[in-house]
Amino acid sequence: MSFNIQKGAKDMKKIIFVSFIFLITFQFCRENSAGDASSKSQNVSEISENAKKKIEILNISDKRLVGFYGLSGTEWHEIVAMESKYPYLKLAHANAEMNGKDKALFFKFYNYKEDYPEIYRIDFKEAENEAEYYAEYNGKRIYKVLFVSQFRGGTSSHIYVKFFKIDEMKLAPDLFDGLVARASKIGDPYPIHVKTYKTLIDVEMDDRIGACFEEPSPEGREWPNCKPPGYNNLK
Repeated sequence: MSFNIQKGAKDMKKIIFVSFIFLITFQFCRENSAGDASSKSQNVSEISENAKKKIEILNISDKRLVGFYGLSGTEWHEIVAMESKYPYLKLAHANAEMNGKDKALFFKFYNYKEDYPEIYRIDFKEAENEAEYYAEYNGKRIYKVLFVSQFRGGTSSHIYVKFFKIDEMKLAPDLFDGLVARASKIGDPYPIHVKTYKTLIDVEMDDRIGACFEEPSPEGREWPNCKPPGYNNLK
């Protein structure tokens, strides 16, 4: 009888000890978990804030907007094509320029082995919301626009002209859509390339020369030696 009581007491002490260790461990884990959650929340917040710092909305008079742009295929290619004598313009490549004098984007289309000499123009007018603009073609509003300085990897920012649908209420400046500014330094890995960008013709020629060198067969090239006849801004 005495033996059973002593054994029961020992078992009770073990249970109490194990329970005590369990409570300490549970409390420790809970505090660590809360700390991790707080840390994760803080990290997400920091990432969000850092992302915001990497985006700057620009005014149309900002000198950083001056330069040449490469245009991706967008709906307004078709808008221009409808009013043009070139029916296949909507399938063409295009480059653009903002010169700092006009609140406008001047652009020119081209295709491989084809040239469209006309220069087109999109004007920018201030919209109701601050820093937003309307893009107008021949006096008709066709898009809303944001001018954005944005990091996209590396240590330097890129300049974008971002187009949005005309009925879009809230414009998202962090989207990587729109027109991408070309690099000011020219360094194509080809034996011949354009020396400096002074006009839209220079930008177009640089693109066409690059496409020419991508064609291995001289017979299939726009020019057999990839040197445009009569064009001398080369090195």
